[in-house]
Amino acid sequence: MALSTTTNYSLRKHDAGDLNWDVDMNWNMTEIDKKLKLLFANFLTCSTAAGTAAKVASFTNFALEAGCLIAVKFTNGNSASGATLNVNSTGAKAIYYNGSAISTNVIATNGVYLFIYDGTNWVMLNPITLSDAIADGETGLAPTQNAVYDALILKADKIYVDGLLTKQDTNDGKTYKAVPSFTDGVLSWTAEEVV
Repeated sequence: MALSTTTNYSLRKHDAGDLNWDVDMNWNMTEIDKKLKLLFANFLTCSTAAGTAAKVASFTNFALEAGCLIAVKFTNGNSASGATLNVNSTGAKAIYYNGSAISTNVIATNGVYLFIYDGTNWVMLNPITLSDAIADGETGLAPTQNAVYDALILKADKIYVDGLLTKQDTNDGKTYKAVPSFTDGVLSWTAEEVV
């Protein structure tokens, strides 16, 4: 019998009367496992000096493929223009956000950032400024560094966004919560008043 496969991941499909379904099922599960691994963030640490544009990070069992997602903690931030990221010696790839190379000082010291590899560049998904201040008004909450870590619960090699980040605005005395959301593949935080 002829073997047919799915379009995107070449998973094996069963033809009527196929008796080798158990072999194909095991093969498919292995392939699905590989692809699902790409969906969960790998947590890395980059300790490259802030003034060095060529950032380096390592992770066990990492394979660079378009669509892979990583989270990187930059212990020294970045003050260099033309920043690149080289993960596991796969080659320096430019760091982009919103279609352009990131500017200097976008990456804060001890900041944790999510990136997706688009096949050419590392695309930053959450250029959040870590600050103790809330922007004026009810939007643009910038949670503190500790609040960001509290909200990003790290379990093994996965990151879960959990709970509320709250902050009292010194201008109006109201308490706001930071609500994470994804819009066009970009992680952003909006402030909502806690009632």
